[in-house]
Amino acid sequence: MNSADNGLVITRRLRVVLAEDAAVLRDGTVELLTARQCEVVATAGTAPELLAAVAEHPPAEARPSTRR
Repeated sequence: MNSADNGLVITRRLRVVLAEDAAVLRDGTVELLTARQCEVVATAGTAPELLAAVAEHPPAEARPSTRR
């Protein structure tokens, strides 16, 4: 088990497909998520990239944020 700074105990790593069109935000978010014990399985900068990523790594939930 892993413990985060806020006292939460994580028993299972959250698998994430991250969609963000701004590369600097995408890269920074990956760093933040991995520091919090999340597993970033794919990243996408466009809608077509996101569709391909979720086809390969089906998520339990999706909250995309892309402009195109």
